[in-house]
Amino acid sequence: MVKDVRQIAFDKGESTLYFTDVSSNIQTNTVTFKAVKDPGAVRVYEQNFERNLISTEGILKKYIEKDIDVYVELASTSRRVSGKLLGYNSGYIIQTKTGIQIFNKIAGVEFPTLPEGFFTTPTLNWKVFSEKAFTTPC
Repeated sequence: MVKDVRQIAFDKGESTLYFTDVSSNIQTNTVTFKAVKDPGAVRVYEQNFERNLISTEGILKKYIEKDIDVYVELASTSRRVSGKLLGYNSGYIIQTKTGIQIFNKIAGVEFPTLPEGFFTTPTLNWKVFSEKAFTTPC
């Protein structure tokens, strides 16, 4: 059994707490949470264990039908191609202004932003409601 007590600052009302330094093997049904000094002041109404870790495959899936830039290998250099990603299974299929192109040798891919919902480490989060704004050991 592992016991961990941390000082946590709560805003009044709803908020989400993220704990990124958890084991990927954590058994979430064994995790409990309470404000040590005032257990009734904070209520947990949802707990999630985020296993959706960032990966190339995950980002590419989220960018199907969206604009990206690919850097296509051409001999000893590369060329930037912009367009909508249609697929990437056996080559990158890109819809450009001039038509649909398939590229097999890619030097890199550039995305405008990281899609929502990805985590870099396993993350446990709690959605909580606090009766008051305060800092307390939990």
